[in-house]
Amino acid sequence: MQFSYLLLVFLLFHTISTAQIFNGSSGTIPDNNAWTTFSVDVSDVGIIDCDIIVCLNITHTWTADLDIQLMSPYGTIVELSSDNGGSANNYYNTCFDMSASTNITNGIAPFIGSYVPEGDLSTFDGQIADGVWSLIIRDDAWQDSGSLNSWSIEFDGCTNTGENSGCTDSTAVNYNPSVSIDDGSCMPVLPFCTDSTYIYPASVDVPNLGNGPDYDCLYTTPNPAWYYLQISESGNLVIDMHSDPPYDIDFIVWGPLNQYSGVFNSLNDVVDCSYSASGYETAVITNAQVGEIYIFLITNYSNEECNIVFEQTGGDGATDCSIVECNHNAGVGTSLEFCDNDGVFNLFDALQGNPDSTGTWQPSLSGGFLGAFDPSSNSSGTYSYTVTDCDVSELAFVNVNIIGVDAGENNVIELCDTDDPINLFDFIPGNPNLNGSWSPVLPNGYLGLFDPSLNLSGIYTYTITNGVCLDNSITEVQTFTVSPTQITYD
Repeated sequence: MQFSYLLLVFLLFHTISTAQIFNGSSGTIPDNNAWTTFSVDVSDVGIIDCDIIVCLNITHTWTADLDIQLMSPYGTIVELSSDNGGSANNYYNTCFDMSASTNITNGIAPFIGSYVPEGDLSTFDGQIADGVWSLIIRDDAWQDSGSLNSWSIEFDGCTNTGENSGCTDSTAVNYNPSVSIDDGSCMPVLPFCTDSTYIYPASVDVPNLGNGPDYDCLYTTPNPAWYYLQISESGNLVIDMHSDPPYDIDFIVWGPLNQYSGVFNSLNDVVDCSYSASGYETAVITNAQVGEIYIFLITNYSNEECNIVFEQTGGDGATDCSIVECNHNAGVGTSLEFCDNDGVFNLFDALQGNPDSTGTWQPSLSGGFLGAFDPSSNSSGTYSYTVTDCDVSELAFVNVNIIGVDAGENNVIELCDTDDPINLFDFIPGNPNLNGSWSPVLPNGYLGLFDPSLNLSGIYTYTITNGVCLDNSITEVQTFTVSPTQITYD
């Protein structure tokens, strides 16, 4: 009996110990369409092959104003809740769990307990959990605000854990065939060739590499990413690399090699290296021979989200494109400005670099891959375009800024010619901006003083502009003449 009790305690403890919980940052949730990011640093979890549970406490009136999303270190976003709960308040110890019995869309605020999120948390399966996760929240309406009091992310039952378990991924630079358990620390080596321009997302929030290779000029190795190419025609190669947007990147090239996996501790033959403050780098490989492999390590010193662009700009050598089984191109991002009364614009049309038309937009937009952006209903912020192929995702970012001017709404007013003068501005419905102008011109500046005894009936247009955007509203004034009362004499 004692043995059974001890066994039960051991099994219970073992089950509990496999759940790893990480607590994130908290803070204010601003009003009116501002996305706010709350982060948590996850470590020693490894590859996600288990349940993810996100719990949070939010104090906020009118929960239907809230959009809540979870983003992984890879940039993958899953929607937890969007505009749910109506005019009621608060999320109290609310957990998002795929095994819950009630979907959040069917819940009633205040939300208490466990709910199935709107998105699928299993989307993260296969990714490495270690890194910075983000809870992204916005209030998409006016007059209500609140705060995220606490939140946590739990990985329940992931098996690929353990500080020294190693790497069993045969495509990784640190592959170790003698290790039977993978802790998620494998460093994949991605193939590329130089027949065309290749674009990959830079690593972000990834720690420096440990001892092993000869890092030569690289004094630090923050946010490392590994790539390799194979020579198909002997000769020299000049390969330009740059980040988009232009942030500080560095690189080192090793070779020649006869394989790309499992060579982490034996990378000693340095071909080229740069540790400059520039976002533009050039690697030169001389006298390369057919079949040789060269490994590139590119570090993102800035730790800013950007894409790395590869392109061969010189040399008579060539690379083997048959090793690139999966081609995915999200393009190159940009920044855009819209007036809030502009028409719908497809964000896809603003991407440079011939992006694939198979991607998705986050936050979500109508029009599929086109990303139809409507300045009158969508908000300012960063929109990511993600293309996924062979379980590898590439992102391009479009920063959108909406410039707003508001002349109010149209109106019709009736006046008698004996009425006192009025300011037409006071009769414009909505919330018009100050300091506009009237046409025809009226006294009293933007207030537009209208005197029924002097001014004529007709259309009066109020125009507001900030030099970039323009809006106007129409006030139709109908003036009626009051006939004098007829005097009758007896």
